[in-house]
Amino acid sequence: MAYDGLIDKMQRFTNLLLDVWREACRHIEIEQSAETIARLLVTRMPIDCLIVVAFDLAQDRVVPCAIGLRNDRPLRVQPRNLRPADRRLLLKWLHDPEILLHREGHPPHEVLGLLLGDDISGSWLTGPLGDAESTAGALLLGTERGSPFELQHVRMVQLLLEPFSAALENDRRLHELRALREAAEADKRSALSRLGREQLVDTIIGGDSGLQAVLERVSLVARSDLPVLILGETGAGKEVIARAIHERSSHARGPFIRVNCGAIAPELIDSELFGHEKGSFTGATAMRRGWFERADKGTLLLDEIGELPLAAQVRLLRVLQEGTFERVGAERPLRVHVRIVAA
Repeated sequence: MAYDGLIDKMQRFTNLLLDVWREACRHIEIEQSAETIARLLVTRMPIDCLIVVAFDLAQDRVVPCAIGLRNDRPLRVQPRNLRPADRRLLLKWLHDPEILLHREGHPPHEVLGLLLGDDISGSWLTGPLGDAESTAGALLLGTERGSPFELQHVRMVQLLLEPFSAALENDRRLHELRALREAAEADKRSALSRLGREQLVDTIIGGDSGLQAVLERVSLVARSDLPVLILGETGAGKEVIARAIHERSSHARGPFIRVNCGAIAPELIDSELFGHEKGSFTGATAMRRGWFERADKGTLLLDEIGELPLAAQVRLLRVLQEGTFERVGAERPLRVHVRIVAA
């Protein structure tokens, strides 16, 4: 009976750990999962709150990332600036990781005092997350109940450090991407302001006057999936018109790809347009998708199409008629849905 009870206990903890991993990976932002994980841990540990902090060693700051509470009692954790001695203390703790157990009425460990301040009440378990070479932080579990943390809870926290480290790293990457996106948007707005424009769109000069008839024909053919041939001298703006057709068509959400047929070596035309399989010819060290595959569900502009050899034009005709082609060296046809605009 004692053995069966031990097996059941181990199974329950395994299930708990799986639930923690699931929550840690379900949300990209760690604050979204902290509350749920805190409620999960209450079933096995006497905790009242869960705190995750990040160590910004580049800025010498400790920043709270997430707080999960078992009840509605408000809890505030303030960012803290690190002095040189504080930084050395945290680096030493990260280099020699240790789960810190603080019981009420005893002097707190230096690390816990640094993270929570001098006014510490209740019992606390603290473990390091990550390392000094990547994302670093700490997991803190606190309780003010009559039953303090025991040795078994220390072992449980040791197993929780890995999923929380993964969650903290995901959170860091999300905020880094968000900062990069905001910086890119700011650069875009600045560039548009200097150009005196509100949006980054192609403007066809003369669209309201001399080229009005051309744009009317663009709107007419854009609604169809039929191939389009654009004629004009070099520099007349054939690619601009092709993009206008693409943006007004049902393929507008797909890619717009321009291929200069006159710049492709004759022996590479099939590989460039239709792709090739690994080992299909000397130098084909990997599978390569051709321009038709890359333009699937979009528009493919074949510029200088008259430069294509006749044999390649025959194979192009099959794509236009049937919507299928074969990579060089392949045995099965591939189907694509591509709008062809030739110039």
